[in-house]
Amino acid sequence: IFSGNVVEMCPVGALTAKSFRFMGRPWELKRTPSVCGNCAVGCNVLVDVRVDKVQRQYSRTNDDIDDGWLCDRGRWDLAAFNSPERLRTPLVRRGGQLQPTTWDDALTLVGQRLAEIARHSGPQAVGGIGSTHTTNEEAYLFQKLLRTGIGTNNVDHWHGSFPDQRDGDLPWVWTGSIAGLDRASHIVLLGADPYERQPIVDLRIRKAIRAGAQLIVVTSEPLRLDRLATSVIRYQPGQTGIVARALRALIASEPHPLPPLLRGEGGPEAFSALPPDAGGPEGDAAALAGQAGVELEALRALVRTLVGARAATLLYDERATREPSGANLAADALAVALLTGNFGQPGAGAGPLLGAVNSLGARDMGLLPDLLPGYVGVGDEAGRGRLAREWGGAEPPAMPGLGYAAMLAGGVKALYVMGADPAHHVDPAALEHFDFLVVQDLFLTETAQRADVVLPAVAYAEKDGSFTNTERCVQAVRRAMIPLPGARADWEILGGVARALGLRWSYRGPSDVLAEIGRVVPIYAGLTRRALGARGLRWPIMLAQDEDGAIRLAGSDHLTWDMLQQGVSNSPPLATGDAAPAGSPPLAGEGQGERS
Repeated sequence: IFSGNVVEMCPVGALTAKSFRFMGRPWELKRTPSVCGNCAVGCNVLVDVRVDKVQRQYSRTNDDIDDGWLCDRGRWDLAAFNSPERLRTPLVRRGGQLQPTTWDDALTLVGQRLAEIARHSGPQAVGGIGSTHTTNEEAYLFQKLLRTGIGTNNVDHWHGSFPDQRDGDLPWVWTGSIAGLDRASHIVLLGADPYERQPIVDLRIRKAIRAGAQLIVVTSEPLRLDRLATSVIRYQPGQTGIVARALRALIASEPHPLPPLLRGEGGPEAFSALPPDAGGPEGDAAALAGQAGVELEALRALVRTLVGARAATLLYDERATREPSGANLAADALAVALLTGNFGQPGAGAGPLLGAVNSLGARDMGLLPDLLPGYVGVGDEAGRGRLAREWGGAEPPAMPGLGYAAMLAGGVKALYVMGADPAHHVDPAALEHFDFLVVQDLFLTETAQRADVVLPAVAYAEKDGSFTNTERCVQAVRRAMIPLPGARADWEILGGVARALGLRWSYRGPSDVLAEIGRVVPIYAGLTRRALGARGLRWPIMLAQDEDGAIRLAGSDHLTWDMLQQGVSNSPPLATGDAAPAGSPPLAGEGQGERS
């Protein structure tokens, strides 16, 4: 899976790749620094383009994320960019068939029909499904369009199943970092297979093992990492959540010293912030182990290992939260880390390994029916007021909207789908029952084939923006090639729909949108395009001061409640506007006069 690195590292060019052999000379390529879009790690890449065709991606070293490596999927899976099946013109349904039309007519029709349905049936009759593959800026604009242009919180995307977010809760994210695995004494994989889903994480785990870390694999199926593990624990498929519940029950039922976080004056507050145990006061560990088909003594040994660990990281796959037993998996995994003292320091923590390139960014930007950007509850009056001041007085609704499944089950009459294909998750025939269906995508997907209007979008290599990877690192995406003629970037399309709905948006480009995100999203406070530099920043974005007194942005590689609650949520915008973090020169072309 990493064999392509041999081609890149060959010092004399004797080893070559079939996909590029005889396709052109290296000096004929236009090379653009960007981010790989194939998984949630967000490896840094150089996109090589010749005659407006992506020929290959090479690694661009960012030791904090990819350690200089790139998997074969990221290097050569480029079919979407160059496919002749790409959409090139808007389509509208006439006489039961999708027919080409102009952009002006398509955008006008979308605006008129959405407004008409909202006026006759109420704003709750309209909903939107966003994407985990579009940029942060586009995800932000999508939810803003639904909340201000229509007046509904019916906005969601396909994601894992996470417990409801209470005010003051830590978001369901990885509290550590990829580079932090180098400092872990123990790594626990719970229902996760990073080799298949996040290859660089798998490689980083192997590096940590070489440095002395112990790996414990807790999965229902064999992994390639099994042979390197100190301990392998198996359970019945679909029972990942029950295993996590059993671990929590064992910690509660056996006497262990309280970790420092839960001792002293802050102890009661920390306990109150602990995710709730939805399965009972302690649960019956033996019964839970029997239900999951796992050896109780193996779990007990794991708990003792975690209690005595210097710094342990517990990682589970986002997909495991969608298992029948996984509804409370995220809360239980975080509780296990807290109760064993593996939280809030480098090398320790817990969290999900996400799948798509911007799965976390979609959540951060508020593509959720009950949460505004930055994990602020829709019922938070102060949070809605902050957005209203930035959004020209348009305050988001206070009542939670419908989620992904509810909208697809017929909870809305009009559905706007951006960069997603819900036909993979429901009976495609169900998509024909909407009064009005809009799809915005690169291809004529199964969902798009049933749409009333299809709007052609462009791929990430054809536009600017930012992605947030699985460890909370926000990175710049740069346009590497001329967009496909006839198609438009998602942010441009959303701007056209907004104007058709009567909204006065005046964004000149993604940089303007990211600057607005830095003003209204607490965990992104102060962030600008220039501040991202060449290597990105992890949220929460906190202001830091150099020895010479200069103010800069600094992203934290591990997350605690203190960071989130004490100052970060109220941190002011960066005083110097576009100041870049020390040691991170801006990417080429990001000075004055950059194309918006």
